[in-house]
Amino acid sequence: MLIPTGITQSVLSTHIKKIQGILGDCVGKDQEKQIEDSLKNADIKDISLINQPSVLMAPVISGTRSAVPVPFIADLVDRLGFGVLPKPKQTYCLIKNSRLFNLTALISFSKDKIAQEAGTVRWLQQNLPNNPFPLIDEKLPGKHLTPLGWLRGNDQLADTVIQVITKLADRV
Repeated sequence: MLIPTGITQSVLSTHIKKIQGILGDCVGKDQEKQIEDSLKNADIKDISLINQPSVLMAPVISGTRSAVPVPFIADLVDRLGFGVLPKPKQTYCLIKNSRLFNLTALISFSKDKIAQEAGTVRWLQQNLPNNPFPLIDEKLPGKHLTPLGWLRGNDQLADTVIQVITKLADRV
C-alpha cells in the first residue's frame, strides 16, 4: 500500500490497526483477511471514497434472501458460502464505523416498497453523518427501479442528481 505524503509510518500503523479492529468487529477475521489481501498492493488514492461525493439512489441493504426469494435455497446458498457478503448487519456496522460517508447524498423514491421493506433509507437517514455538513436527503416520486429510466427523459431525477452532486462537490 502506498503511503500518502506527510504521513509517518507510526501514524499509518495506528490507523491500519484501527481499521483492522473495525473490520474484525464488523465482518469477522476470515472476511477481514480477504479484504486485506485484495488491498495489499492497492494505491489508496485509486480506491478510496475519501473526499469523493457519492449519491445513494434507491438504496437497499439486503441479504441473500432478497436475491434468492426461496428461503430454503437462500439458506443453502449462504451455508455453501456463496451468499451475499457483507451481510446487512455487517454492512451497517461498516457504514456506522466509517468516515467515508461525509460527502454522501441520499435520493429515495416515494413508492419504493423494496427500500421501505428493507428499512435501508430510514436507517441511512438516522445513521449517515451530519457533520461537518447535514445529509442531503431528496425524496422524489417513483418506485425502486425509477433510476433505470433516467435515459428516457426523467428530467426531475437527472436535475436532482446534478444538483446533489454539485452541492457535494462544493463541500470538498
